[in-house]
Amino acid sequence: MNTDKVIEKTKAGKVSQKKLTKFVKKNKDRRVREAAVEKLTDQTLLSDVAKDKGSYFRMTAADKLNDKSIAQEVYTDVAKNDNTGTYAKR
Repeated sequence: MNTDKVIEKTKAGKVSQKKLTKFVKKNKDRRVREAAVEKLTDQTLLSDVAKDKGSYFRMTAADKLNDKSIAQEVYTDVAKNDNTGTYAKR
């Protein structure tokens, strides 16, 4: 399936939460990863993405968490350890 079709299906909500997490963590196309994290609602899976220090979208995931203590841990970690400004650009 081509990238545009994956994005279309993702935005339409036709992709499972587990598949969305896989897209966020492993898809090479940033547009697919972005569409996936926007549709992700499962709190456990959002927490996994937010805690993944290698994920460009961890702040977006943290913003969607109901458990604000986990979100705050992510914000604090990014503030202390992200010297590149990567997450500040979201």
